[in-house]
Amino acid sequence: KEIQNFRLGLQVGQSIITSGGIYGKIKSIEETTVTIEVSHNVTIRVDKNSVFADPQAMQDSQQAGK
Repeated sequence: KEIQNFRLGLQVGQSIITSGGIYGKIKSIEETTVTIEVSHNVTIRVDKNSVFADPQAMQDSQQAGK
């Protein structure tokens, strides 16, 4: 449920990690896909369900656990 809510709140410009471990920044959001920039002028389109987390939030939660 938490991941579902995260996916519903995705915004252009947000940094994300896919379930396959790809880091990128959201460039556009469609109904079922997200286009992310993974390097300068390199974009890929992924299924929205593969968007897993915000890297900053993951880093914050890991530091809180120390």
